[in-house]
Amino acid sequence: MPSIHWIKKRIQHIPTQPARILFLAGCFIFGISLDKKVYSAEDTVRATFTLSNTWKYNGVEVAQLYVRDLVGSVTRPVKELKYFERIALEAGESREITFELPVRELAFWNMDMEKVVEPGAFRLWIAGDSASGEAAEF
Repeated sequence: MPSIHWIKKRIQHIPTQPARILFLAGCFIFGISLDKKVYSAEDTVRATFTLSNTWKYNGVEVAQLYVRDLVGSVTRPVKELKYFERIALEAGESREITFELPVRELAFWNMDMEKVVEPGAFRLWIAGDSASGEAAEF
């Protein structure tokens, strides 16, 4: 059993102030637009969206970009995390954000064990979690 001195020493190290980073539940991502609909393997997909903090508190949101290959030659994940960024917003602030995803990041290993970027249809989501989000297709 720990001594009383050990317990007092541990209690002194417990922070008394609340955490300074607040992850936002009142944060909304909307208005996703892509710079174009057709890309070559050397291109970069640019997805622009608006991030808004509707709370009365400053906070942080982790905006996440997910992609799905709709017509790949092998079965692909339903949502594959490709990029994320931690964004701090003031209370009531809205900001336009652009994520850039090189098309080569859409590559995968095919049946012949070659890493390829196949032409096809893709769906892109940007959200604060993997279960929600607005989609755009290219």
